[in-house]
Amino acid sequence: MMRVLQFFCFLTLFTSGSASAAHFIGNETQLRTDLLITNSYSKDVRPDEKVEISIRFNVLTLNELNIKTQTLDITGWLTAKWNDSRLSWTPASYGGINYMFGTDSSFWRPLLFVDNSIGSVSMMTDSAVLMRAKYTGEVIWEPPAIYTTHCESIITYYPFDVQNCMVEIVSWAYTIDEVNLTHMETHINFEDYRVNGEWTLVSSHLESNQLVDGHEIFSQLEFVMKFRRRPTFYIFNIILPIMLLSFLSVIGFVLPADSGEKVGYNLTNLLAYAVLLTLISDNMPSTSHHISVLGVYLTLILFVGALSVILAVVSLYLHHQPPIKSIPRWIQLVVLGFMHKLTSYDIKNERGEGGKSSKGKASGKDKVAPLDDQTRIMTPSKEATPTVSSRMEKTTEKGSQPDYSEYSWVDMSKIFDAFFFRFFLVLVVLVTIICMLVLVAGGALS
Repeated sequence: MMRVLQFFCFLTLFTSGSASAAHFIGNETQLRTDLLITNSYSKDVRPDEKVEISIRFNVLTLNELNIKTQTLDITGWLTAKWNDSRLSWTPASYGGINYMFGTDSSFWRPLLFVDNSIGSVSMMTDSAVLMRAKYTGEVIWEPPAIYTTHCESIITYYPFDVQNCMVEIVSWAYTIDEVNLTHMETHINFEDYRVNGEWTLVSSHLESNQLVDGHEIFSQLEFVMKFRRRPTFYIFNIILPIMLLSFLSVIGFVLPADSGEKVGYNLTNLLAYAVLLTLISDNMPSTSHHISVLGVYLTLILFVGALSVILAVVSLYLHHQPPIKSIPRWIQLVVLGFMHKLTSYDIKNERGEGGKSSKGKASGKDKVAPLDDQTRIMTPSKEATPTVSSRMEKTTEKGSQPDYSEYSWVDMSKIFDAFFFRFFLVLVVLVTIICMLVLVAGGALS
C-alpha cells in the first residue's frame, strides 16, 4: 500500500513539473510571437529617433603590453544598455515572465567599432551572445572579446616607465543625433581583473569625445588605463650589469703597459657595451618621439669605452718609445705641466726613490753602512745627494721654464694613465648617479 502511495506522489510531482514547464514554454512562445511577429518587429529599425547607449568596460586580464610594437592586448567584455520600447510587456499577461533572450538576429543592437584596434578591423559582433530584454524595454548586450589596440609607448624612463593605454569605442554608421554613447559608470570595472607579473595597474579614467568625419559627428568613448612596469627583473638583468661594465671600462687604465692586455681589455669592454646597447634597442620602439634615458646613458658609456681604447693606444705609444729619443716640449707641458699637477701622481714611488726600489734593494737612506771592527757604524753625510725626484722639480732662475729633462717616456705613460683613470672614474660615477636618479625619480613622478 505504501509503495502505491509513493508512486502516485511521484506521478503527481512529475505531471505538475511537466505542466509548469509546458506552461512557461507556451507563455514565452506567445510573448515572442506577440512582440516580434504580430507587432512586425524589425531589427534594422532603431528603437527611437535618438537612442542613448550606456556602456561599461569590464577587464579580465592584461595579456601583453608591448612597448616595441606599441600594442595593448587585453581580455574583457563590454556591457551595453539601452531602451527599446517595442520589447516591453506586462509580466502578468505572460505567466510572470520578466526577461526574454535573443541574438542580434532577433533584436536591434548598435553598431560599435574599436577605433584604435590593430587586430580585427570589424564591427563588434558575436552571434552566440544572447541579449537580455527586460519587460520594461531595457536591453543589455555583453559581447566578450580580446582587444588588441594601439598604445603609444613613452620610453623616457624605461624600465621605470608608466604607460597610458586606452580602448576607444565609437558608434559606426549612426551619428551622434541618432545614437549617443555615454558611460554607465565613472570607472572601468576591474572586479574580475587578474594581476599581471610585468605590469601593475595604477588607475583608470573615462573620457567622452566626438569623432568628426566631414560634416558628420559620431559619438566616441575612451577607456584609459594606466600601467606601471615592475622594475625588479630589469634591475637585476639590465641595470646592474650595465653599471658594473661601466666601472670595468675605467679599470683598463690601471693595467700595466707591459702586460700586453691593455688594448684587448678595453676592446672587450667596448664590444660588451655594444651588445648590451643592441639588446636594449631591440626592446625599444623605432620612434624619435621619446628618447630613453637609459639609452643615452649607454651611449655615453659606449663613448667612454671607445675613448678608452684610443687612449690605451696612446699610452702604449708613449711607453714603448726609445729611451734615447727626446720628448717634445708640448708633450712635457701637457703631461707634466697639466696632468701631473691635477693628479698629484707620486712618481718617486714608481721609480723607487721614496722607499725600496723596484728590484727590492734598499734605497740610499735605508742602506746600512759596513761595521768597522764590529764596533763603529758609519753615519751618512749631512748633505745627501739630491734624489731624481728633487732634480725633476728644480727650476731655473725666476721667469724661466721648468726643467723636465729627467722624465722618461715611461714616466709620461704612467702619468697619462693615472690622469685618465681618475678623470673617467669621476665621470662614470657622476653620469651613473645622475642617470639613475633621473630614471627613478622620473618614473615615480610620471
